[in-house]
Amino acid sequence: MLYPESGSLPERLRAAELRHQPLYPGTPQETDPLMEASGSVVKCSTAVQPGSPSLQPTVEEETRLRALGEVVGAWLDQALGPGGVARHRAVRDLFQLSTQMPAPLFLRAVERATKYRIDSVETIRRIALMYLNEDVRMLPSAEVDGSFLERDTYVEGRLTDTPNFSAWDGMMDQDEEEADPGHG
Repeated sequence: MLYPESGSLPERLRAAELRHQPLYPGTPQETDPLMEASGSVVKCSTAVQPGSPSLQPTVEEETRLRALGEVVGAWLDQALGPGGVARHRAVRDLFQLSTQMPAPLFLRAVERATKYRIDSVETIRRIALMYLNEDVRMLPSAEVDGSFLERDTYVEGRLTDTPNFSAWDGMMDQDEEEADPGHG
């Protein structure tokens, strides 16, 4: 089917919609080939390919998340709707976040998110970062024994000979001559 050259805008839009819908839902539909910059021809498909991550169910990820603790199950029930793409995306993002930090920190962040009815995985990540920054303590200062001042090696190396910089004395004069050749 070709795009109509003429007609009202709604007619042209309807024709465009028909072109991009697969003949059988869930099956790939080949469209017109595209020409890449390299000159090769590539065929495109509008349907989701079998085995792609968007077709894989999130049951396993959700089961593992719920096994981490009751608070994670409570957050999943509270924050996520009954289904759909948004739920699967959130479950995958939350599962990925759980693998990026220790379990106690993750549970603490999800517990706070549940308490304040936060439904964004990104906000849970920021809560975890807040807890990490909050738990940072100053490192204790190292205890230094003052007896090192009396050691023979310290006393011997405390004063050194004055370095000889005579090899570099003329370097500044040469740079000035090269920078201003008219005054040489």
